[in-house]
Amino acid sequence: MKNLSLRAIDIEAHAWSSLAAIDAATDILPTASPPENRAQTALRWTTIFVLLAAAGLGTIACFSTAVNGLT
Repeated sequence: MKNLSLRAIDIEAHAWSSLAAIDAATDILPTASPPENRAQTALRWTTIFVLLAAAGLGTIACFSTAVNGLT
């Protein structure tokens, strides 16, 4: 039973870190920019996608681990 409690805490920690990554990504959302800032805008969008992908993969991995631990 203690093992399940530790897994639940681990899942919650991963969920919070995923939310933090999503929050960080939305903080750097690009606004309409003039043409000279296109490189910076592209870099921001790339950063956003990388953060969201990492958050998604972390969430999938933590739930996968939890399901494997329960079976």
